[in-house]
Amino acid sequence: MISISALLPDELAGTLEVTPAYRGKQIFSWIHDRLVFDFTAMGNLPAGLRRDLAERALAIGLREESRLEDTDGTVKFRFRLPDGEAIESVILQDRRARRTACLSTQVGCAMGCLFCRTGSLGFTRNLEPHEIVDQFLLLRAYAASAGLGRTVDTASTPDLSSVVFMGMGEPLANLDNLQRSVEVLTCSGFSPRRITVSTCGLVEGIRLLGERKLALRLAVSLISADSEVRNRLMPINRLNPLPQLRRALVDYQQGLGKRITLEIVLMAGINDRPEDVEALVSFVQGRDGRQPLQVLINLIPWNPLPEFPYEKPGARRIGWFQQRIEQAGIPVTTRISRGSAVCGACGQLGTTPPGE
Repeated sequence: MISISALLPDELAGTLEVTPAYRGKQIFSWIHDRLVFDFTAMGNLPAGLRRDLAERALAIGLREESRLEDTDGTVKFRFRLPDGEAIESVILQDRRARRTACLSTQVGCAMGCLFCRTGSLGFTRNLEPHEIVDQFLLLRAYAASAGLGRTVDTASTPDLSSVVFMGMGEPLANLDNLQRSVEVLTCSGFSPRRITVSTCGLVEGIRLLGERKLALRLAVSLISADSEVRNRLMPINRLNPLPQLRRALVDYQQGLGKRITLEIVLMAGINDRPEDVEALVSFVQGRDGRQPLQVLINLIPWNPLPEFPYEKPGARRIGWFQQRIEQAGIPVTTRISRGSAVCGACGQLGTTPPGE
């Protein structure tokens, strides 16, 4: 069976060997615009073609295995892949009822960040483009069927307001497949300005992202601007040290002119100290003649995980940390945790909630 969700309209016609060529556009529209995944229901296709497609193609290859809903509007999905592996994806809802699809790019993760559940699972494989696109389509279909997000101003996809590649895996370690999935999303009318890619700091991946001129938003899980702390928490820092990472971010910003989000997962007594603020401000402002970065700092209070030796800082400490950054003239926000009850918050994917 051919998985076709990551094929563009002209590729559909060629790969499926259907004529006339406009049939490819019709099939693409059924899947990506109307969210119809049953070929027999594609009414403007000839009956014979519908039967043929049902026998040799898959509009969606993922199978929903479980769905957990939090009272804050978060919905966490577990999908089974054709080879038996499993991934998780999340719909996050903010206070304005805007919905964001958080998508995975790998089965597991090779980065080994010590504060992240997915990082403790190890790496199995990259997701194929159609497996990434399938997540987007299934989350859209759920949101549309549930009547979610209808007030959001997105012309062709009113059910979701944005997409973040912040699920399981390191997106820039699967850049080619990520790029193809983004091409399909944008072909269906989803604006690249509503798509964010989050990386733990792969220098070569950031450079390639800039060279390919992908008009996406970039977020970097910096966690700490202190090399010793970052080495301890994020093994990837030993191969992608902070000076090289900063140079890559400066080059990326010069090439695309986009503000970068720096994500700081705050852990009590680990990276919420005065010296941590000082290192972070210095990293952003580029002291000693270095070029400053244009960033938004996103503080993320650590989301508790069973058997992990960290604690979430208290509200006063988080407020103090944010205030010190604001005093330095750097834009900063603190993320409100959502989805913790279903283990769908930042760093929790791959965790089974108590009682499940």
